[in-house]
Amino acid sequence: MIRPAMNALNGFRSRMPRGALQKELGRRIVQRRERRGWKQAELAARLGVSRDQLGKWERGRNAPSLEDLAALSEVLEASLEQLGIGQGADEPMPEVEVHELYFHLSAMARQLKPYLKKK
Repeated sequence: MIRPAMNALNGFRSRMPRGALQKELGRRIVQRRERRGWKQAELAARLGVSRDQLGKWERGRNAPSLEDLAALSEVLEASLEQLGIGQGADEPMPEVEVHELYFHLSAMARQLKPYLKKK
């Protein structure tokens, strides 16, 4: 059971140039930090690491430990999948799913309308 997952990861890594994953991780950390309006020092303090260490992660010079990656995930409110390989909820929803969601929300709104009228 472990082998297929490892093979999938190895296939992913073989498509990326050496060091590219660290640089991409760093780019995603910067994006999420800046979305919150935080300076490096603020994020570093929240994580309990030095600003210098965080800077190395953001530039892709070093990679965070598994524990630090978990802390980043929690503080930046991003899944490990989103931070690590850039996939997940940040991806735009496919148009067909947007239409399906709209259909279901519209039906729900029609069902709730009688209960939402002012008395």
